[in-house]
Amino acid sequence: MAERLTSGQLAVNGERVRDLGKAIGRGESGLAAVQALVRTIVRERAWQHFIIPETGESVSYAADEFARFVAAPPLAGLGEDPTALRRLCADDAAAVAALDEATQPVLRQGRPNKDNIVMFSPTEQQGNARDYTLRRLKRDAPDLAAMVIAGVLSANAAAIEAGFRKRPTPADQLRTAWRKASAAERAAFLAEVRD
Repeated sequence: MAERLTSGQLAVNGERVRDLGKAIGRGESGLAAVQALVRTIVRERAWQHFIIPETGESVSYAADEFARFVAAPPLAGLGEDPTALRRLCADDAAAVAALDEATQPVLRQGRPNKDNIVMFSPTEQQGNARDYTLRRLKRDAPDLAAMVIAGVLSANAAAIEAGFRKRPTPADQLRTAWRKASAAERAAFLAEVRD
């Protein structure tokens, strides 16, 4: 991919990486810029090949090295913890989806085996976490994932519609409420039901 990019494109990529690093440094005042730049840099894969504007040095990362790019010291990376970058993007579904795309497992060439998959993080959440649900929707039901990213549908509702999560029954809701109720609330409820 690096050989297909012109020096102008590499320079633009470098400027975007630099701008993202600066926006992260501004904290909350740069939050919207961080989210917009994350979406752009991932969509255009600008993080994989760029020229550092200040030095003219060429930088390249493999497709499975996004976390390494994020953690690499500036100017060759962002000098940021990947988890912290995800937190900065948490309220922007499209930016979170872009991060998920950049950190998806990459299947390497050759004969598949258990070591052939490169994972972003060994502590990646699963289960009912919204990020996990969105990743699964992107993989198994991309049309529903697009609705979640657009804010039309919640991740839970999309998972129910896709069929890999059950809608809670009234009995499930009662069990959940019972576990959350205090001893006094349980006693009052039992007294009410008996009468």
